[in-house]
Amino acid sequence: MTEKTREETKYSKCKLTEEPTSKSIQELAVKKEENINNVRNQAKTIYSHELLQEGNEVFVLHNGDHYRLRCTRNRKLILTK
Repeated sequence: MTEKTREETKYSKCKLTEEPTSKSIQELAVKKEENINNVRNQAKTIYSHELLQEGNEVFVLHNGDHYRLRCTRNRKLILTK
């Protein structure tokens, strides 16, 4: 088997339908950067029942101020200072 045939066999599953252009490569790089930024900026999800546990309210200390987070009878959350 020649060197060229080996290379063709090795990459036969990865054939491109068209040659990549510098624009398409740049677009992929931008999308990759956006995805990385989204992962970095993704907020952590905390379920309300984890915060409230067995009760209907919890106090949150933020920058030296106390806030009250409570769950109403209609299952709405209200945050007050």
